[in-house]
Amino acid sequence: MVNLKRIPDAISNFSMMIDEDYVYLDKTEFLERYENFESSVSMLLRPRRFGKTMFTEIMRYYYDVALKTTGDRLFHNTYIGSHPTPLKNSFYVLRFSFSGVEVFGTDDYIAGSFKSAVVNGIADFLGRYPEFISAVTSQFMSDYSEGDVIDIIRYYNSSDFPTPAGVISNFIQMISHVREFEHRIMVIIDEYDNFTNDLLTDDALRFSSIARKDGFIGRFYSVLRSYNESSGPVNRIFITGVLPVTMDTAVSGFVSAKLSFEPLFNETTGFTDENVETLLKQTVDFTKCRFSISELKNVMKERYDGYRFASRGNSSVYNSTLCLNFVKELRTDYEQIPQFALNSGSDIDYRKLKLYLELMNEQDRKSVIEDIILGKPIKAGIGGSVNYSLTAKIDRNQGLTILYHLGFLTLMTKEEVKTYYMEEYYRSGTYLKVPNTYFTAIFDRYLFVSRQLPWADIENADHLESIAYHNDVKSLYSLLETVSQAFVHTDNSLMAEYQLVMALYVALSMNTAGAFKLRKEYYIRHNGKITFADNRTTDASIENGNSGDSPDYKGVIGREQGTDMMRIISLKRGRADLVALNQKNGPSYIFEFKYEKDRNASESTKLKKRAELLEQAKKQLDFYVTDDELKQIRDLHRYVIMYTFGEFMISEV
Repeated sequence: MVNLKRIPDAISNFSMMIDEDYVYLDKTEFLERYENFESSVSMLLRPRRFGKTMFTEIMRYYYDVALKTTGDRLFHNTYIGSHPTPLKNSFYVLRFSFSGVEVFGTDDYIAGSFKSAVVNGIADFLGRYPEFISAVTSQFMSDYSEGDVIDIIRYYNSSDFPTPAGVISNFIQMISHVREFEHRIMVIIDEYDNFTNDLLTDDALRFSSIARKDGFIGRFYSVLRSYNESSGPVNRIFITGVLPVTMDTAVSGFVSAKLSFEPLFNETTGFTDENVETLLKQTVDFTKCRFSISELKNVMKERYDGYRFASRGNSSVYNSTLCLNFVKELRTDYEQIPQFALNSGSDIDYRKLKLYLELMNEQDRKSVIEDIILGKPIKAGIGGSVNYSLTAKIDRNQGLTILYHLGFLTLMTKEEVKTYYMEEYYRSGTYLKVPNTYFTAIFDRYLFVSRQLPWADIENADHLESIAYHNDVKSLYSLLETVSQAFVHTDNSLMAEYQLVMALYVALSMNTAGAFKLRKEYYIRHNGKITFADNRTTDASIENGNSGDSPDYKGVIGREQGTDMMRIISLKRGRADLVALNQKNGPSYIFEFKYEKDRNASESTKLKKRAELLEQAKKQLDFYVTDDELKQIRDLHRYVIMYTFGEFMISEV
């Protein structure tokens, strides 16, 4: 009998994970890196579902004086267990979680909910250090008889302490009189902005009221910082969250080290390739599963990988929660790849994308969407402050910063950017792309719905699975014809082609049970080099990605001699619109798309134009099949998909 690890479902208790045999993928080496970083106030921002809370739990068990015995047992088989650091179990850890703060009600009600979370953190602290309860209760023993944690909770929830700042100030002041606490408190704050992010999109007026510099959030962090300065009792503060907006708006300059962009912390949360392989080996019964580890990894990589939080990071990472959900669903039916559309959180992500895009001014929002539609590297100024004010919409850079932190976009490496632009251009900024098919689908859903296109038809086209086993694309006809009709009056043929490509790309991702390795904008290579349509080559090395790759024409940027002006030279590269490589020994496909807007033209003109486009597509497909990889595929079928003058056609050539 195969002994499989349990799969955690919204479990963030480190002790439970280890003791009850849940799968745990070791991240403790980042404790060593954190300690060596020597910053008194650090912040790690990561998207939702990336394991931030679990990392704060690991920190608590490793650094807390009261948890040394338990920690030694839990870390026994981890990196940090065999590489202990000087600060191991040397702090009194005060941990707060603001994930449960209420966002409905008056400002005073929200402030009260925030204060309750602060009091709960204090109660948890004293539960581990009961010997120090007297340091707090001594100030009110005349009013209470027991002098225990319950009394302290009542005390801080009373009208004597109307603000969270008052609670934390009084508590630290009281315990700092105890000698043992001298400069030895570590404060860990998890999900610092969970509730304010909801406010930002649901009620911008309320966010502006609460996150102002003199509001209860700003005052709370200001007090905390004051006890961290000049060798105060608080030695270190570590904060996790998703967005920088709340901190930048309420307490600008609070954080001394933003670990979010440091290469050493790129893989602190999320799963690496090695993590995913370990996950599959420990949780999947391959005596029953019809798919190999490599097949499952290919599907998971396509859907959930691609996040890079430092341009010089060692590798990209996967969304950890979505990977766990994938394996959990796989274990219910080892005969089927989990359906793409069933991954949890897609509705939440779609709603958040829509709401955050609407925070941007219209011109910048349109420019960002256009860059995504055209598949361009998206230039952005990531890393600066994002202050929010009702007096103005968020600008392009601030909007892109938010989308990056939410995980809708991710950093491109210099090598990826160099594929598009000459060296002197790519050095001049930071570039973003959509990380994977999961968020490609979220963006496409937004684009389709905003243009009243039939997203539901794409999402539910379960009849498409047949093309994984037989060369029969009739099932595509009605779906793509319906999508195509939405472009009858579109003048921009490149954008229309993109929408058609994405309609098929997303439909195949969602409805073919992982049968295909899909490659949008597939670069053609000869002898390992990317090859231009006119047979020029480039030494640029790039793995064919699933998003953010080049459209028909790419701008290669060069500086004119003696000036600072940029000039754009358009060069057509050899690339196929969409390649579907079969992973189940069935047929593979290359799809070339053509679009011509509806216009008043004679029938003879229409016939001539269609013939020209079809002939052009045939020549392109003949060139594409000379690719190093594609020419080795025996069962490879070439299709032209055309929508011209209001009529749709699919033709195999």
